[in-house]
Amino acid sequence: MNMFYLVVFGISSFVTLPQGTSFISVSLPFIIFYIILFNEDQARGITLLNYIGLAFICQLTSFMRYQLKIKQFSQMVKIENINALLGKESREDSMTGLRNRFALKDDLDCFKGKKVCVLMADIDFFKQFNDTFGHRVGDIVIKEIARTVKEVFEGEYCYRYGGDELMVIVPDATLVYMEDQVALWKKKISEIHIEGVGRKLSCSHGYAFGMVYNMKDLEKIHEEADIELYKAKENRSW
Repeated sequence: MNMFYLVVFGISSFVTLPQGTSFISVSLPFIIFYIILFNEDQARGITLLNYIGLAFICQLTSFMRYQLKIKQFSQMVKIENINALLGKESREDSMTGLRNRFALKDDLDCFKGKKVCVLMADIDFFKQFNDTFGHRVGDIVIKEIARTVKEVFEGEYCYRYGGDELMVIVPDATLVYMEDQVALWKKKISEIHIEGVGRKLSCSHGYAFGMVYNMKDLEKIHEEADIELYKAKENRSW
């Protein structure tokens, strides 16, 4: 009898089962064992009240263990969701949904051993938009430009590099592809209409090609694209 109690209590204490399954798994052995003892000697060695109480304790132990497991699992899921959210926020610009500089470092392995094109661009006269129409409009301008970047360069690596400066990295790009995509992008920008703003939006850009084996290679291509961007900005007028 002691062995029976030990086995049933062990099952209820260390095996995690759903509530319904647990009820059957714990109750059924108690019932069967009682029937066997009753058939042998009318279960004289058992006080029924104590026997039922022990069965109840085993049920309660199993139930509490199951609830604890559910709680632990729920907490684990919450922690994983929080970590995923933090990981996303650390790599993504919250305003535009584009990647940020932290993501650029993480993405380096995607470019190693490949010829890439780095496109650098900034929004023409962005400061004047802010000063003339307010920062709310300035934020809308950035969001709209970012939207067109994601539409045109879908599947490529698009970043908000800082302020109104944007970066697109295209692995295995050709000059013809970049010219076509940039033309399409500028067309989409020209179609943007912001209520209360009577000016057309535009961006200046520059791009450069090169092989990437490490971060220094990528930085060099970035610098060359920046030079081309600054050349394009020289003749702008508000």
